[in-house]
Amino acid sequence: MNDSSQAEHNKEIIVHGFTEFTAGNVEILRTLLREDFIEHSPGNPSGRKTFIEFITNSPVADARLDLKRVITDDQYAVVRYHMTSNVLTRTRDRPSRSRLRRRSA
Repeated sequence: MNDSSQAEHNKEIIVHGFTEFTAGNVEILRTLLREDFIEHSPGNPSGRKTFIEFITNSPVADARLDLKRVITDDQYAVVRYHMTSNVLTRTRDRPSRSRLRRRSA
């Protein structure tokens, strides 16, 4: 697979995973995030297991997330979304970046 088609494949994986997550499927994160996942949002923990535990118990789990942009290459994905929370009364626009876990062919 060339870099362009790998990037497009990665984008499809991210969009599908984001859609699943926003529908309430937090477990999809176990298949999307690498064990050494790095969260770039201040105050949020890194690491797949720790991040999933955090996100499950955070306002994000019950928030409305609107996907705005996905940028991918053969290894990385950058996701931009708007979050509107029932707990928080404001809308936040926060980029989130993650390194994709490579799948065996």
